[in-house]
Amino acid sequence: MQAGFGVGRSLRGGMAIGSLTVASGEGDCFDRDMVLILAEIAGQASFALDNLERERARLEAARQAQQSNERFMVALETLPISA
Repeated sequence: MQAGFGVGRSLRGGMAIGSLTVASGEGDCFDRDMVLILAEIAGQASFALDNLERERARLEAARQAQQSNERFMVALETLPISA
């Protein structure tokens, strides 16, 4: 291998979880424009991973809220209320 390029920008919640690594057998293939493109790709991957995590957390919060509402309704229905 004559040339390699690594971008350590795969972040989740500000913590590094991985890196984008690209290698080439050709020398001088990673010019300034290519480095900028690869850095953008790494940033977009990080953004996508953060969005997936936020969506997972949102769905979990919605599930918990639904369960809480169901428990409340059961408790409400069992209250002895006189007319």
